[in-house]
Amino acid sequence: MYEDVLKQAGLTADQAAIYEALLQNGPSSVGDLAPKTSYKRGMVYKVLSELEDLGIVDKDKEEGKITIFRPVHPLRLKGFAEKQERKAKEAQVALERIMPRLTSEFNLALGKPNIRFFEGKEGVIQVFEEIIKEKEQIDSIEGKGEMEKFLPEYHEQFVRRRVKRGVKNRVICPSAHPGNKTSKKELRETRRIAAKKYPLSMDITIVKDKVTLSTFSEDSAIGIVIDHPEIAKNFRILFQYIWDTLEKPKR
Repeated sequence: MYEDVLKQAGLTADQAAIYEALLQNGPSSVGDLAPKTSYKRGMVYKVLSELEDLGIVDKDKEEGKITIFRPVHPLRLKGFAEKQERKAKEAQVALERIMPRLTSEFNLALGKPNIRFFEGKEGVIQVFEEIIKEKEQIDSIEGKGEMEKFLPEYHEQFVRRRVKRGVKNRVICPSAHPGNKTSKKELRETRRIAAKKYPLSMDITIVKDKVTLSTFSEDSAIGIVIDHPEIAKNFRILFQYIWDTLEKPKR
């Protein structure tokens, strides 16, 4: 009668059936309850013990050491359902947090690139969080300082965190870039390209098995993360080719 609702509240089908039987028959032993259900005695005892752990069934020992199970007030079910709902929401939040990594592992296992898109300032920040958490050398082809203008506070914070983690950064950027100079302190080596001939305005970053693409327009900022070892490997080869053709910075 109530099994479907009890299952919606979070009980399993077995738990719902046996709880309802106990509710209809009142305090009962396993021997009394089993014939009134479709379950064997061992299964009835197992499920009643589960219901006891959930706090919606109590048990007492009568004379002769016979264990008697009794249902608690149905209001306890409401609390149980609310607790299950909170757990489900917490699980959903936790799952959302690790979903990019799960998706990445899934796609990598199948040999498919994991491609994720992000929008706006928060989206671009998420892309750079993906970069820094790898804790490996970062190779980047950058624009003319668009990120520093778009996310000035975050950019400074990102550099500090990178340096604190001992992560080196090789940068290729236009000669018009006001910052990103070679710096031992900031673990950065920079090589320049002609700004007029190659007017880059976005960032391309290669780190571990990831390639990221980021634009920094106020009205259309976009970040893309491509997670695939073969793609990252080939972007790194292209980076190295450009790097080797450029003049080393003067010490």
